[in-house]
Amino acid sequence: YGKLNAMFDFDFFVVGRIDFQEKAARFATKTMETVWRPSRSDGKSRDIMTHVLDPLQFYSYPPGFGFEGDSKTWVTPSNVQQRATEFAAFIQKKAAGYATNSLLVPFGSDCK
Repeated sequence: YGKLNAMFDFDFFVVGRIDFQEKAARFATKTMETVWRPSRSDGKSRDIMTHVLDPLQFYSYPPGFGFEGDSKTWVTPSNVQQRATEFAAFIQKKAAGYATNSLLVPFGSDCK
C-alpha cells in the first residue's frame, strides 16, 4: 500500500484507523507522525511523511466545534474569548501526542 502511494509521488499520508492500543501507545510516546519507508525494490527512495489521526478527534471536527446548526457551538461577539480558550485547551491536549509544532486539525465529518 505504501509503495503505491509513493509511486504516485505522495509526500504525505494520513491514517485514521489503526489498532486502538497502537494508537494509544503512539500518542503516549509522541510518535503519531513518522516517516514511512515503503519497499525500495525499484531502487528509489519513496519516504512518505505519515500522520495518524489522534484518539481525541479522529477525523471529525473538534468536540463542541461542529458549527452545523447547533447554536451552542457558534462563536459570537459575547463568547469569542470563551470559545477561543476552549479551542486552545483542545489543541494543547491534541499536541501532547505529537513531536512536531504543526498539527492537522480536521473540521468536518461524515456523521450527523
